[in-house]
Amino acid sequence: MFFTSHSNFRGADLRGANLNHVWFTDADLRGADLRGTNVEAIHTLKGADLRGALVDESFYIVVLNDQPYGICLGNTTLPNGDRAVASCEFR
Repeated sequence: MFFTSHSNFRGADLRGANLNHVWFTDADLRGADLRGTNVEAIHTLKGADLRGALVDESFYIVVLNDQPYGICLGNTTLPNGDRAVASCEFR
């Protein structure tokens, strides 16, 4: 599934959602509740805005694991407001 700049998940309750092979490219996920989702299965968060999103403690470990490989994070704003600028290298 592909969600682009026209996709608005702002404040959405995505707890426990199956996000296998999902692409969030420039999607608005500000304030979304992602607790309990399998974020390891997301393909890309490139350009996504996750400011204020509710995430589990493991979110940063899982999403930032194996960078620059793994989940594509180019120009992504993370829940804490930090920005991942160049992180889209695939093996």
